[in-house]
Amino acid sequence: MNARISSAAAVAVAVLSGMLLLSTPNAYAAKAAQVRVGSPDAFGPGTDGNYSMTAQIDAAGNVSGQWQDAFTQNPGFHIKVTCLTVVGNTAWVGGVIDQATNPAFIGVQARAKVVDGGLPNGGGDTISFTVIFPNGGAPDCDAQAPFQQFPLFQGNVSIK
Repeated sequence: MNARISSAAAVAVAVLSGMLLLSTPNAYAAKAAQVRVGSPDAFGPGTDGNYSMTAQIDAAGNVSGQWQDAFTQNPGFHIKVTCLTVVGNTAWVGGVIDQATNPAFIGVQARAKVVDGGLPNGGGDTISFTVIFPNGGAPDCDAQAPFQQFPLFQGNVSIK
């Protein structure tokens, strides 16, 4: 009989602990973060347009932002940010192309990875190309895809 009471007591404690955890404000809240990138594209000024990004996630996990990857004499892509994962000084950003020179790209998923090197004037910062997934199957930002990184010659990546 004592074993039954002990089992029942253990279940009751587990249920009450779970209820308390779920009722605690922000018990499962995401860590708020902000990513900002402004740079000539990966190969420096005059080679391939520019790269501008703002992305943020609030404590409730709501993601917003946009980025533009412009090419030489071509506005490239404008992307509405839909996912963001930040781990230390690295961010994986994803979204959906909502403006493009070629309308076939509108609605296509895109992903990028940026790294804040932490040095003044963007020293040590890297960005990936905007990777597009025209046939779907884009990895979620939480997958932390290993996109190839390129150093910035000008500009800055800021992750806070």
